[in-house]
Amino acid sequence: MPDRRSELTAMVSEQFRGVLLMDEDERLEPTESVFALGMSSVLLVQAQERLSNLFGVDLSSAVLFNSCTVQQVTQYLAGEVLADLFTDERPVRRAAPKARTRLLWDDVLGRVYLDAA
Repeated sequence: MPDRRSELTAMVSEQFRGVLLMDEDERLEPTESVFALGMSSVLLVQAQERLSNLFGVDLSSAVLFNSCTVQQVTQYLAGEVLADLFTDERPVRRAAPKARTRLLWDDVLGRVYLDAA
């Protein structure tokens, strides 16, 4: 059974493939730039509309322009738009050990004071 992220990747890929008029036997690699495949700004707006309709949200065209691979769009959707569906995939953030935190702050403050001098 595919996991949520794989399903999301397949859905994003399907929308891009549809806009790019790719045949069923043509593969769209998740890390391949859609602009390298002929995606224009007009086609990107079409992809945005398709994805917005599919997920029932208004997606940012600026984000899609900056996220030009299926993988990047999937990460954006999973992390920002559909985050409540992907909470179980988020890595658990742990606080840095106190000694390391202190070293980091000393380094940051040292740079700030050196730059100010």
